[in-house]
Amino acid sequence: MNVINFGPKHCEKVRGCLDSYLNNELLAETNHEVLRHLETCAGCSDALESRVRLRDSLRRAVLAETAPADLPEKIRRKIRRKRFSLDLPRFGSSWALAAAASLLLLMAGWGYYLILESSDSPLLPELAGSILNLGLGDHVTCAINHKVSNRHYTLEQMAQEMGPSFSGLVPIVREKAPDNYEVVVAHQCKVNERSFVHVIMKKDASVVSLVITRKTGESFPQGGLVVVQASGISLHSARLQGYQVTGFETRDHLAFIVSDLVKERNLQIATTLAPSVRSYLSELEL
Repeated sequence: MNVINFGPKHCEKVRGCLDSYLNNELLAETNHEVLRHLETCAGCSDALESRVRLRDSLRRAVLAETAPADLPEKIRRKIRRKRFSLDLPRFGSSWALAAAASLLLLMAGWGYYLILESSDSPLLPELAGSILNLGLGDHVTCAINHKVSNRHYTLEQMAQEMGPSFSGLVPIVREKAPDNYEVVVAHQCKVNERSFVHVIMKKDASVVSLVITRKTGESFPQGGLVVVQASGISLHSARLQGYQVTGFETRDHLAFIVSDLVKERNLQIATTLAPSVRSYLSELEL
């Protein structure tokens, strides 16, 4: 994961991490700062679009070339044969190095294609994907890396941790939680000075997070990743870094359902939770 410190020469630093931004390799906070900058800087937005076009061109080029199925194995055999030969005729060790480089390039090209294909669309709309990455980062940092999902709060602890504004979410989520999932943790968390509300549901080893954070100028773009309309709510969804993330918004908040479940199951949970959660948040915003 990459972290950048923002300050002077803002554009230079943002452009230096655009490739990591496109590949969802930045920490949530850095990703958030890049997103905010791109919304106000036409030059950096143009630079991002150029990288997107380059990535799309590379993807088309990879798709247009079909490598023989036995090529990787042939290269490996030749490398092994040359590696153990004391007499490397004509080509010498440079041939083995060239063959190894060819193999790496071939594998890298197909690996890049597979990365692109791992998201729900061949070219993930960058703005929507970056917003969804905020929810992903909070889930991974708190529930997974800090292992908060292994804890088990009492209802009294949840109410205290959530505070008066958000404690009412706990009974809502408990009522709407999928079958056999238990609400094990509900609290307000802070990562790099940004606070978010986090409700964790768990069944065996499966962990599902409801993450809610206040907007700081972000808004999902029209169209793009909208995959479901639930009671008039646009749900945006993508698979990022092995997790399924579904998000929606209210006037002042972004809300995310994050899990390692398949897309359809994650969407089903989000569709069930979204109307009640949006209604609760909308009342807070009055």
